[in-house]
Amino acid sequence: MKRTILGTLLILPLLLAASGYGQSSGFRSTTPIASVAWLEEPDNQEGPDYAVYKKGYDLVLDEKWDAAKKQFTELQDKYPKSDYIDDARYWSAYALMHTDLKKALSSYKEFVKKYPKSSYYDDAVADMANIEAQMELMAVAKSEFNDQKRGTGVFAPHATVAPEVYTLDSKMRSINRNLRRLNRRVRGVHLYTPAPYMIEEKRLDAKTRLKLDALQAIGANTEDDKAFNTLKEVALDTKQPIALRREALNLLSDFTSHDVDAVYMAIVQKDTSEEMQVIAIDNIGQSGKDKDKTVQTLEQLYASLPARHEDQRATALYRIADVGNDRAVDFLAKVARTDSDYDLRSDAVYYLGNIGGEKARAVLYDILKSE
Repeated sequence: MKRTILGTLLILPLLLAASGYGQSSGFRSTTPIASVAWLEEPDNQEGPDYAVYKKGYDLVLDEKWDAAKKQFTELQDKYPKSDYIDDARYWSAYALMHTDLKKALSSYKEFVKKYPKSSYYDDAVADMANIEAQMELMAVAKSEFNDQKRGTGVFAPHATVAPEVYTLDSKMRSINRNLRRLNRRVRGVHLYTPAPYMIEEKRLDAKTRLKLDALQAIGANTEDDKAFNTLKEVALDTKQPIALRREALNLLSDFTSHDVDAVYMAIVQKDTSEEMQVIAIDNIGQSGKDKDKTVQTLEQLYASLPARHEDQRATALYRIADVGNDRAVDFLAKVARTDSDYDLRSDAVYYLGNIGGEKARAVLYDILKSE
C-alpha cells in the first residue's frame, strides 16, 4: 500500500447567486474543497519518476493546482510505465476539481474506467459524486440568479419593502433549502466515512493523531465486545476531544452484531454537541435492515426533538425519505401538511416528489387541492 486517502469535503457556497454567479460561461469553480489526505512513504523512492510524482504531490498539499497538474502530466509523458501513473492520474483529476469541475468529472470518469483496481478507486467515485452534487447546486443557483435578474417567480412585496430586498431574501431562502438538501445527499454518499475525516491532520496535535490511529486499529475488531465498549465510552464521553468522539461514533457503525442504535439514541437524546447528534441520526437511518423499524425510530426522534433543533430534525426527515417505503410516505405526508416549520414542510414535499409512486403523488395532489 503506497498511500492513503481519507476523503474530501465540499464546502458549498451559500452566496452563489448574490455574489454574481453566472458571469463565467463554463463550470470553472472557485469553491474551496477541504481535503484530508497524506502520503504514506512508498516502497521505492529511488527512481526519477518518484521525484516527479512527489513534487506534484507536494504542490497538491500547497494547493497549487495548476502547477500540480502540470507536474503529473510530465510524469505521464516521461514515465508512462511508472508505478505512479494511477497516482498521478488521480491527483491530476483532484487538482482539476479545484479549477474546472467539468474537466475534473471527465478526468475522474476516465480514471475509474482505466484503473478499477487502484487503491484510489473509491476516492475517485466519491469525488465524482461530490462534483455532480456541486454542479447540480450551481445549476440551481444559476437558475435562481437568472430568475432574479428577470424578476420572475417573485410575489409582489409590501409597499414599504424595497422590491430588490424582498427578491433577494426570497431567492436566498430558496437557495439555502437546496443547499441543505444537496448537503445531505452528498454526506450520505461518502462524507461520513471512517477515519479522522473532515479534519486536516496538521490541525491536530501528535497525541490526538496517535489516539485516532489507536481508535481505528481498535475499530477493526468489529466482533469484539471490548472494542465495542471502548468505542462506545469514547463516543459518549463529552470530555473527550470532538475528533476522537466523532471517529469512535463512525467506527461503531461497523459493529453489526452489537446494539449500536442504543449508543446513537443516547447521543441524540443527551449529547450537547449538535454535530454528534446529526451524525448519530444519520447513522440510525443507515443501520437498520428492518425498514419499518428504522422509520419508526426516526419518527420518534423527530417528534421528541425541540423545534429549535432544526438540523437534527431535517437529518431525521432526510433519512426517513431515504427509506422511501409506505410508512415513510405516510410520515412525510404528515410533516408536509402539519409541521410548524415551513422549511421542513417544503423538504417533505420535495422528498415525496423524489420518492414518486401512486401513494406519494396522491399526497402531492391533495396538498395542491387543499384550501
